[in-house]
Amino acid sequence: INLMNMNSPLLNTIKPTKAIKSFKQFLLKSMTIELVVGLVIAASLQALIASLMTDIVLPPTVGLIMGSNTENLFFVLKHGGNKSLNYDTVTEAQNDGALTMNYGHFLVKVLNFSLLILVLFFIVKIYNRATRDHLLGKEKACDFCYKSIDIRAVKCPYCTSDQE
Repeated sequence: INLMNMNSPLLNTIKPTKAIKSFKQFLLKSMTIELVVGLVIAASLQALIASLMTDIVLPPTVGLIMGSNTENLFFVLKHGGNKSLNYDTVTEAQNDGALTMNYGHFLVKVLNFSLLILVLFFIVKIYNRATRDHLLGKEKACDFCYKSIDIRAVKCPYCTSDQE
């Protein structure tokens, strides 16, 4: 049986179920593609900002203030096999079997997240100015049937009630 032939008897016996049809409608009618594109762009932006912070911004600032690489800011909670050893890096401590609290790594993640939120805030602000459109507030709930309607609506298209 040739499965690539669309007139195949095997394919003719398979009928799409209601769930498959519903899923297809969801993919085609909803904003799924826009959501996926947005997620890919956000992931790329996050990687770019993480690199900016760890490679460009943090090394000189933390290096000048603390004299160390941000990633190597840590506390030794429990020494490893060589108890007299003072560890200079997290890797050195972990290779010795020491238990460490890596607050420098956490600090980098917090700063990356903060910068990402700041960049997204400015992107939305620029978008709102450019389009005079707001990402939030395009719709409201009808006072009577609670369906989502345009904020400028005078009458609800579902229950035909007057809106204020």
